[in-house]
Amino acid sequence: MRPKKITSLLKIIAAAWLLGLQPTHGEEQVIKLVTWNLQWFPGKSPYAKPDAVKRHINELREAVLAMQPDILVLQEVSNEQALNEAISENTGLKLAVMSRFKNSAGFTDGQQIAIFSKFSADFVYSSAWKHGWSGPPRGFAYAALKVHSGTLNVIGLHLKSNLGDPQGNTAKREDAAEQILEHLNLTAAEKGQTNSKVVICGDFNTDLINRDVPSERTFQLFLKSGFFWSFEGIPHSLRVTCPAKGRYPAASFDHIFVKNLGRPVAAPLSQITGSDHIPVLLEFAVGSNTPTLKN
Repeated sequence: MRPKKITSLLKIIAAAWLLGLQPTHGEEQVIKLVTWNLQWFPGKSPYAKPDAVKRHINELREAVLAMQPDILVLQEVSNEQALNEAISENTGLKLAVMSRFKNSAGFTDGQQIAIFSKFSADFVYSSAWKHGWSGPPRGFAYAALKVHSGTLNVIGLHLKSNLGDPQGNTAKREDAAEQILEHLNLTAAEKGQTNSKVVICGDFNTDLINRDVPSERTFQLFLKSGFFWSFEGIPHSLRVTCPAKGRYPAASFDHIFVKNLGRPVAAPLSQITGSDHIPVLLEFAVGSNTPTLKN
């Protein structure tokens, strides 16, 4: 597909989503999922003053009302009360799970993960990573949501940043990817799941190709496990989620992987403000012709 056609497609998807349109495919249910790193919510700094906190809450409120997602996966959040103030009941979204990761000093970290949803949940939890072979920071949040055709498994991640040693950072991301895939395999085996529908999304802090460490395996681990990368085939310029800033070039760090949900195309929503990251939208269908959970 030529870049112009891709641009037109993304514009159509984003416009339809912002207008709240719900495409239909027979008996299928179309779900709008958004993942977004909120930049130290609330306040855009761990030391934010009250006026910055209030402004950030208002920005998130306006963004959610504009985007109207069915599922919202957030990273870098620290205050549940502020989240609930911004994401009011009239959006239809309710907090399914919010992590409580500890930092190296043993205190609750300021960079948590939250999953909001319009769907009720069968099961939710969050977990810090095991120390593993590299000691990755933070962890993951998980929600098993009840949708039209069964269960949709949604996992939110925030992998190691690029601050510090590139090789060490890469190792921590690979370690975390291996752990979440192992977790999914064990869960599927314990519950007798066949062809489970899974979404893994968040701030991966890396791309298909890591320019600093080209040998990074993070993406390949997901791809080899049967996940589809929803930015596949999209040129880098059309999937930027972190605009250029100072010495840092434009980057595509925020991603959505799906399994047993077809090959849906994601779109950054660059018109939405409220963070140094751009939210990413994915619309996908669940229904009678998609694999379901074996009970």
